[in-house]
Amino acid sequence: MKRLLFSMLTGAALTASAAAQDTTTPRQERPADRQERREDTQDRRNDQQQDRREVQQDRRDVQTQDRRDDRPAIQQQDRRDVQQDRRDDRPAVQQDRREVQQDRRDVPTQDRREVQQDRRDDRPAVQQDRREVQQDRRDDRPAVQQDRRDVQTQDRRDVQVQGQDRRELAGRVVRTGEGMFVVQTRDNRQVTVYTNPQTRYLSSNRAAQFSDVRVGSNVNFGYALEGERYIANNVTLVPAQPVDQAQPVEPAPREEVRVQPAPAEAQAVEGQVVRVIGQDQVVIRTSDGKEVIVYVSPQTTYQLGPQPATFTDLRPGAPIGVNYDVRDNRFQARRFFAPVRRNNR
Repeated sequence: MKRLLFSMLTGAALTASAAAQDTTTPRQERPADRQERREDTQDRRNDQQQDRREVQQDRRDVQTQDRRDDRPAIQQQDRRDVQQDRRDDRPAVQQDRREVQQDRRDVPTQDRREVQQDRRDDRPAVQQDRREVQQDRRDDRPAVQQDRRDVQTQDRRDVQVQGQDRRELAGRVVRTGEGMFVVQTRDNRQVTVYTNPQTRYLSSNRAAQFSDVRVGSNVNFGYALEGERYIANNVTLVPAQPVDQAQPVEPAPREEVRVQPAPAEAQAVEGQVVRVIGQDQVVIRTSDGKEVIVYVSPQTTYQLGPQPATFTDLRPGAPIGVNYDVRDNRFQARRFFAPVRRNNR
């Protein structure tokens, strides 16, 4: 502060002396006097700026020192205030803790009560669901048991088919086709035999081939069953023999499908399509349970409905009627037709 007062008094004195000199100085100044006056003016300005900077620095120093001097008192007062606030808030904090603990005890108890109440409310619905499930199981039990019996039966059949030894049959070839031929056995059954690349052919103890199997040839063949199909393992061509000297025919196994011809005097038959063999044979089961093999030809017609039909429209399970002729001990179809439904009274 002393410096500030001194600088202010000094500046005022210099200003007054400069004014006095201006009054005594003649109006026409020398260049040297002007330069000196400008330098004095610049010096005064520099001194004033320096004084201002020093005054500002002194103020900052005083404020910093005051803060340092007051810091311990402020910190101590703050600590006392904080401790007092804690003491004042302690009852409220303790009360809050007691309320939280009480809420924790109350919430599980309330939740348990609500869960128990929900269980009591849901008990009738749960019991009803259980009764419905048990009833469904009782209702489904016959179907499940039937499915199990069917699976067991099928498994037994599969095991029997897989465990069968090689069987043999003999007869006369009545028809040949691509990869198959039809044999008429001694008991007047017609069996469709399929071949594969592994089938072996013999004729008079010499190797033969499928083309040597012709209509009218007598054959012995070993086979295996794949479902209802006869798969030939080997085919032996034998010389023609009288019917009285024909080789004995082994009876077919029980699971084989016995196909019986239709009566010779019948010219029409109705029944149900069992299966279609190749492109020219249809097996029909008549009302008395017999199965008939019917052969088709390009002249066979199909009248299964209002629209024209073809051989490919004959599907297993469909009711069918057929007009046929007996040719070469075979039943040659002339016309397939849809049978007329009869109302049972």
